[in-house]
Amino acid sequence: MSCIVIDGAFETDKEDAATILAGIKKIDGHWDATAILNCDAAPDHTGKPCISEDAVVTMGFIKTGANILPLSAIRAGLCARSDAEYGAPARSGGNLVIPNAEAWGAYDSKSFTAMPISETLATSLSAEGVCAVVNYSGTYRTWGDHTSLFAAGAIADERARFDNSIRMLRSITNRFQLKYRASIDSPFTLQMRNDIINEQLDYLNGLVAKGALIGKPTCEFRAIDNPKDNIQKGEFKWNITCTTTNPLKYAYVSVSYTSAGLDTLVEEG
Repeated sequence: MSCIVIDGAFETDKEDAATILAGIKKIDGHWDATAILNCDAAPDHTGKPCISEDAVVTMGFIKTGANILPLSAIRAGLCARSDAEYGAPARSGGNLVIPNAEAWGAYDSKSFTAMPISETLATSLSAEGVCAVVNYSGTYRTWGDHTSLFAAGAIADERARFDNSIRMLRSITNRFQLKYRASIDSPFTLQMRNDIINEQLDYLNGLVAKGALIGKPTCEFRAIDNPKDNIQKGEFKWNITCTTTNPLKYAYVSVSYTSAGLDTLVEEG
């Protein structure tokens, strides 16, 4: 269960970004969300409204016919569709085709100004944690797969390097809340404890099978997380460890020359 929040305004300033980010943590006491916030098109990242693992920052606007849409809204819709296809937020929001896109550029609420953008510029923006677009032969695609915590080509917390990693982890906690909220106030027995562990392991292994996680995830009910004082208050905690699946960020091939093939020219039939 992945929650995405976008700003209702076409552009997000730093003050509004701070308000939004404060409001998406434990929504209604339960749900963890990720924000997608937009800044206007510019050849640099100076308009970036936040530096946070809780947000993806997009840049610019897309023209589709008579409509001018912030890239944040478009990316949110594409991510939601991708989540539905995978059954989990396994894919990053980068390199997704933007349907019917005619141009990318700046918008001041009155007029749209189309702007060219090269892959070099889009990649340099991505290195600053700003997601823009690329134009491949007339087809616009989202470009950039980092959270806004990413800056100067580096990240302080590997967990937040890619947008799908954060959304995947929060999807797991959200599902736990949704799955077991009906069990609140039921008798907490050893059977319930073990049933939850086993169900979570089945779910996590299912995510591995579909490529949303890699390795061997675990779910434990540990004594260190459940001191007697908490148990007396009816507070119980399970601990899940898992590894999210990184996107194919770069792909290289090395081609070497060999003269061995020349021998076939003089081979006797």
